Amino acid sequence: MKLLTKVQLSIPQKCLYLDNRQMRVSFFHAIGVSDIELDRLLSDGWRKFGIYYFRPHCQDCGKCIPVRVPVDTFHMSKSQRRLWRANSDVRMQFEYDAPFDELYKIYKEHSLNRFDTVASKTEFEYNFFIKSCRSGYTLYYLDGVLVAAGFLDLSSQALSSVYFIYLTEILPRGPGIYSILREIRLAADLGLKYYYLGYYVPGNSKMQYKAGFMPFEYYHWKRQCWEIVESREDREKLT
Repeated sequence: MKLLTKVQLSIPQKCLYLDNRQMRVSFFHAIGVSDIELDRLLSDGWRKFGIYYFRPHCQDCGKCIPVRVPVDTFHMSKSQRRLWRANSDVRMQFEYDAPFDELYKIYKEHSLNRFDTVASKTEFEYNFFIKSCRSGYTLYYLDGVLVAAGFLDLSSQALSSVYFIYLTEILPRGPGIYSILREIRLAADLGLKYYYLGYYVPGNSKMQYKAGFMPFEYYHWKRQCWEIVESREDREKLT
């Protein structure tokens, strides 16, 4: 790994996930991150976009909880199995390269319809096409048309979800949940141990889905270790 900047601490700003809170992150920029180095970073709660690596550094909070699914023990719920069957006509390909212009078009629509923001092509390239570690893409096709894509990183032991985009027209199919199910299966097919979903934030309704893939593990910031969640009762303790 080649560090482009030292580890720094951001200035306080409005929290993106919880009302009436401020957030700070530790961050650095790096390239040439090896599979083993990325695994160590993920295991310590770091996330990334492009060459930008970060993790929460909020005093007395700890609500951004890293979660990962051990792929060998994961079992779909009844609703997840129904969703899997309902999307049996979707074809998924895993690639190490992807069509930039097609994905940018989907990204623009996704950003506008979900977050009411105008997506910058420069930002899109920086976050998802400038690679600092081994990474790839899951491309989802319906009737031969590219309708969704996942941006993924690969470590020595894991597949890590960076972001997922889709055309609004397929929203009734539950594309976000379905993509996680497919990518958990992909991690197993690649012989990897974990699938990282990013941060689960109790109290943020948009993040609740990340705690729906059980059993899963979460990173305990104070104890600096991963702990297992095997039931809804265990999950409620995270709130």
